[in-house]
Amino acid sequence: MYIILIIIGILILIGVLSSKKEENKNKEMKKTLDKNLEILDKLGSVMEKSTNEIDKILKNRKTFSNSEKEFYKKNKIPDINFDRKNYLESLVVHASGLLNKENNYKVYFTDFNQNYVSPSSKNYENFKTNWMGIVYVTIKNDYFDLGLKDFIKDEKEFIYILGGILKKIDWLGSNLPLKIIEEYDGKSISDQVNILSKNCFENKMTEDDKEKVVESLSNLANFFEETLNQFKNTVKK
Repeated sequence: MYIILIIIGILILIGVLSSKKEENKNKEMKKTLDKNLEILDKLGSVMEKSTNEIDKILKNRKTFSNSEKEFYKKNKIPDINFDRKNYLESLVVHASGLLNKENNYKVYFTDFNQNYVSPSSKNYENFKTNWMGIVYVTIKNDYFDLGLKDFIKDEKEFIYILGGILKKIDWLGSNLPLKIIEEYDGKSISDQVNILSKNCFENKMTEDDKEKVVESLSNLANFFEETLNQFKNTVKK
């Protein structure tokens, strides 16, 4: 009889201990779940913030992508407050240096043209226009990044700068059609090189030669970015 009571007592004790263990397990699970929910909540906030930033960037890029169209349509540079003109004009001058004839488009044409097309003046001028389009888009992208950091306040200022650069190109005796800008705008460097090969070299460029162009454009973009970093530290906004 006593043995039976002892056994029942032991079984009850085991049951209580198991129940306690299960309760502790549930508490740990709840604690883990709460922690995971907190992490997810923070992650959700970060994702929402990132999404808002991306939306803002896309909206600005869409707005600024029409800048050349606005300039070509009106063919004039918008009026800007006097206290901003000197700063914006300095951005125009700074960028225009990459597009003038001292950068010797002929050297690039000769270097990239491995007997793909004849070195005629017509083919050279076609290359010059396309190369100028790529350089211009590189400048535009860097100035767009400046705009995000409030160096360029709004679309009007952006049009002022891009219009000023396009006017400088005209003054240098060249022109940059809107269709060329639109063809290269928003493309990666690799895509730009493929377009250059199609437009200027009958789509005959080898992968090795395309890589040479990619390297040249990357160096140019890095150089311009470095000059902008110096420029931002020396010019009053």
